[in-house]
Amino acid sequence: MARPTNELPVKFSRIKAGKKYWSARYQGREIALGPDGSPQVAQRWATLLHQVAQSPGAVLRSDAVLIPEIFALYRNSPDYRSYRDADERFRRALILLTNADPLQYPGGPDYTELEVTQFTPPLFKAWRRWLAKLATPSGSLRYSKATVQKLCRMVLQVFSWGVTEGLLDGNTVASLREVLKLSLDAKPNQKGRPANPDHLAKILPHLPEGLRVAVQVQRLTASRPSEVLAITPGAILRTGIVEVPGFGQCDLGVAGLWVMPLTQHKNASKGKHRTIWFPRPAQELLAPLLAGEPNKPIFSPSADMQLRSRQRRAARKSKVTPSQLRRDAERKRVLGEQWTSHAYSLALKRASVKAGVPAVTAYQIRHLGKNELTRAHGIEVARLLLGHEKTDTTDLYGGRDYQLLANAINGE
Repeated sequence: MARPTNELPVKFSRIKAGKKYWSARYQGREIALGPDGSPQVAQRWATLLHQVAQSPGAVLRSDAVLIPEIFALYRNSPDYRSYRDADERFRRALILLTNADPLQYPGGPDYTELEVTQFTPPLFKAWRRWLAKLATPSGSLRYSKATVQKLCRMVLQVFSWGVTEGLLDGNTVASLREVLKLSLDAKPNQKGRPANPDHLAKILPHLPEGLRVAVQVQRLTASRPSEVLAITPGAILRTGIVEVPGFGQCDLGVAGLWVMPLTQHKNASKGKHRTIWFPRPAQELLAPLLAGEPNKPIFSPSADMQLRSRQRRAARKSKVTPSQLRRDAERKRVLGEQWTSHAYSLALKRASVKAGVPAVTAYQIRHLGKNELTRAHGIEVARLLLGHEKTDTTDLYGGRDYQLLANAINGE
């Protein structure tokens, strides 16, 4: 259906000096939004849509809303629930739908000018199959079946919100949801495979000092990467009688336990509790790092860089030249105060390459920790430490543990 000329703004891009820039056309005017990849693009676009919606006579009709528009409206609505994984999935789904990064994701469809009512199941099915066949520069498949499904569900989440706002009909989302039920020939899911302990031992020397401790603590506690990276000295309870959500009162001094109750975690919105328990080996690793500021993360890229610089300076045999001192003082790059899950994963991959072993991921370390806890203490203890409600969920982690079977057969 044709769109009225001045009813809604139209977003488009141009290439200038080899770089993509976004603009909007509305009521005969061209409005610059900013360079591709800049956060101001989405902010200015959402502001423009809001101004149009509030202007006299403006009508946001269901058959006139484009796919980028409904994404921008949902992102800036109070119904959007923001957390790190969702934000990244939301951003990537929009890039893949609008062909905003053709160099990284070549051959993709461009639905920038497509109205939401024109996004039919055949188009959704074709986009889903393209995701499954999308390859990396090395030629391997980029996304597993689980990742493809998550990206598709994010699109459905945005469209479902559009139904509640009256932007499109509920039958549209119902028909799109049927696409997810179809079989998909995609890269096998990697979930459930534990890290190889020998490979993990080889990559530790190639990691920054702080991340070496983080990897070992994550393995001992079987925690998620975001949970172990968020540790601060003040968050860990080490002495006295404390109230631990889900466990009641615990005397930490008598039990010799350290505990860290989490207020922000994956299932916090569902009213569930999450607590990290630290065994003695983890306590010994963490003890030297807990003398800092109570609310400052102990795993910090800036702290690791400073330690590395001191070690290299101490091992230096020649004098430091004045030019090097000036470069150190004028260095503009500012490192973060806390390792992110993404940076943690990249560090593990780079260390794996340096060690000459297959890539180890952060969640494979969690799965390895689960297997080792199960062998040592049983599935029920592993369930409590991983924060699961049912052992059925815990059984999904770590795959089939050959070592546990071998120990049982040999009577160990």
